[in-house]
Amino acid sequence: MLLTLVGALVLLFLLVEVFSSVLHHWSGSGFLGRLAGRVVWSSALRITRGMPGPRRRLILGYVGPALIPLALLSWGTLAILGFALLYLPWLPDGLDSGIGIPRPTMLGDALYYSGVTFFTLGFGELVPLSGTLRALAVVESGSGFALITLGVSYFTALYPAYSHQQVLADSVQDQSAGTADAAILLTQHLAGGAPMDVLAGELARLRDGVARVRSEYGSYPILYHFMASTPERSLLRLLFVVHDLVLLLDTTVDAKRHPELAGLGRRSGLGRASSRARGALVDALLRDSTRPSPDPAAWTERFRSACKTLQVAGLSVRDDAAALVAYRNGRGEWEPDLRAAAEALGEDWHEISDGY
Repeated sequence: MLLTLVGALVLLFLLVEVFSSVLHHWSGSGFLGRLAGRVVWSSALRITRGMPGPRRRLILGYVGPALIPLALLSWGTLAILGFALLYLPWLPDGLDSGIGIPRPTMLGDALYYSGVTFFTLGFGELVPLSGTLRALAVVESGSGFALITLGVSYFTALYPAYSHQQVLADSVQDQSAGTADAAILLTQHLAGGAPMDVLAGELARLRDGVARVRSEYGSYPILYHFMASTPERSLLRLLFVVHDLVLLLDTTVDAKRHPELAGLGRRSGLGRASSRARGALVDALLRDSTRPSPDPAAWTERFRSACKTLQVAGLSVRDDAAALVAYRNGRGEWEPDLRAAAEALGEDWHEISDGY
């Protein structure tokens, strides 16, 4: 009776785990998945600490994808173990063995029969005799087929979602000339008196793209542990540039000379979309993490540099003390979160921010 209860609890835990990871549309991960992700990733960070940047990135790039077969293996193991514990009290009389095959009596025999049934191998050397065991065998074989199908379908959906974030990051990098300088992105669309509609359209596209990334990463939290091949393609670089882009539009552009441009990032919804994406990142990775100390001197230098870049492009800017304070205050709201996330994900903040 105790073994039956334990087996039922194991299967119930597995059911909740799979439901949370695959079917529940807002959780994206069960308890086992979150625990495995934290333990494996933190171990990988400790092992690679002190390694040269490219080598560390290469090693960490394998860790996230490795969590996929680890999850499938853990699900299959729990299913086989749970059903084996249900079969065990029925041994040896509940299963008939073929000629020359010893009668099953131990946990190992129950695990073997459970594994053969789960994977629907159908060797047939062990045959259930009672109606209850036959029903359990049918349920397990159906569960095995369903679980494998769900697992494979779920995890094959990860890569299209990740690819979308990579494409969006590449687009932002191309528009900012391969840097993390949002001011360059602005000048690419405004230099030479280009129509404001072009920039407005690009901000709307970025808003929709960032919102989609947030939704996809919420559905598949394992993606946070997918290390990009270069810092420029990372989620953190994308969020850094977008946040700074919105902040520059809010603080540096002269609202009297360019009323249609000042605050456009906020009005277009890009600011809210980027903030929500950062909030999801914090919830997934940084609930108990401390934030690094701010660097106001670097923010001041960044503000001055952005003002010069925009002035060269022919834009009127606010480079007074009030604008500087507003920029530094805004930077202080989001940069500590991104810097803490960089540490949690094994990224080099200097590479992410490109010195900005």
